[in-house]
Amino acid sequence: MRFAETDLCVTLTGIVDESRTSHPSRTVDLRCPPSLLGRWDRDRLEQVFSNLIGNAISYGLEEKPVTVEVREEALDGPIRVEVHNDGPPIPEELRAKIFNPFRRGGQDSKAEQTAGLGLGLYISHTIVVAHRGEIDVRSNSAEGTTFRVTLPRRPNISSPTVGDQEPR
Repeated sequence: MRFAETDLCVTLTGIVDESRTSHPSRTVDLRCPPSLLGRWDRDRLEQVFSNLIGNAISYGLEEKPVTVEVREEALDGPIRVEVHNDGPPIPEELRAKIFNPFRRGGQDSKAEQTAGLGLGLYISHTIVVAHRGEIDVRSNSAEGTTFRVTLPRRPNISSPTVGDQEPR
């Protein structure tokens, strides 16, 4: 992973714009401050939020918007990003394992008909943890589904590269 000064709102705006282009019949609302700087791996966070927004589009009700909301917990404190969709809740037995590899939506879901190995949330979890952050999900029939990612603005990482060694 490569950490550099990154504007999270610029990153999210790009992902939301792509989602709107890929799914023109869907509404994706972004609520983000004008600028939100931190030290993150932009490419990896693009993976996380592309996956979460894509899942929200796939599993959410078509007539309801997907919302992406960014909040600062405190000046220079952690950042919270919530991706929400209305639709059938994630079954409780699946929620307990949702960040494990090879897990996918229920048999009745639209997304079950799409290709994929069920690694997106596992990879997203791994990336968020590498940023010294947290990811969780809240899902019920009354409120819909919300994935919440909390990231420190400046993760305590001793090296600019984390994970595998550089290619030779």
